[in-house]
Amino acid sequence: QQIKAAVTLLRKNPLLTQVLSDPRVRFAEKEKCLDRIFTPPFSSFMKVLCKHERVYALTEIFEAYQDLCRQKAGTVQAQLLCVEPPSAEQTEKMRAFVKKKFGAANVELDIAVQPDLLG
Repeated sequence: QQIKAAVTLLRKNPLLTQVLSDPRVRFAEKEKCLDRIFTPPFSSFMKVLCKHERVYALTEIFEAYQDLCRQKAGTVQAQLLCVEPPSAEQTEKMRAFVKKKFGAANVELDIAVQPDLLG
């Protein structure tokens, strides 16, 4: 959860990202900042990213971590595009279909209602 919170924080505060990524800012100052914002062990992780000038990669790291967690849990992601929201029964049938088709234990179903699909 701290990774997700950090990604959100950095997206909402581009100045923080800039400071953490700026090679002109001393590492000791970055450490102090990170210790005030995050708790261990995540603060240590962020320090490693800063030290190696990889703060920009946090979003990709988070996405890769989520993918590994999903894979370990047997979860697949699916997106359903529809003109109107499906009923609960339709949603469950879609989940069951995806589970069977891909041999998944769980399905993260993203439902996107797009009325303009019909033209």
